[in-house]
Amino acid sequence: MTMRTAPVVQLLRHREAQLERLETALLQARREVADAGVEADAQRALVSAAEAALPSRMAAILSEAGRLRHASDQFAAFRLAMIREKRAEADARRDLESAEARLSAAEERQALLSDHGLEAQRRVEALRELLRLENRRKSQRAEIRAEDDAPPRPAAMPAWLGDALA
Repeated sequence: MTMRTAPVVQLLRHREAQLERLETALLQARREVADAGVEADAQRALVSAAEAALPSRMAAILSEAGRLRHASDQFAAFRLAMIREKRAEADARRDLESAEARLSAAEERQALLSDHGLEAQRRVEALRELLRLENRRKSQRAEIRAEDDAPPRPAAMPAWLGDALA
């Protein structure tokens, strides 16, 4: 390692370590996306199950309200049950929206990390190529120095001189 390549090697090591950390973060982001997807699917299933069970719950509410003697009590029980149903439905929808928002955020984070990882990979490859070129240039210089330091080789005898001596 020469004075010229030392900073490049140091930067390359730093970029490779950064790339490894990015790859680890990307794996974590993929797990988060998978978890958020499962959670969103579960919330969707809960909402659909609640919507499917709504007619039977309404029948139960009407049946329970019908057991009361006074019409005002029946109406109050029915309104209370309807308020509870609407609140439960709103809670389920809010939970679904929250789960879908987490899924969307996790997917965006994964996409950003993926793009950042590709850029980091490109930078690492550029540094490696720079280091290869620098090493090739260094070896070519060493070959030229070795040729300059070598004793002079006898030149080949021209053909016309060989014929004249013969």
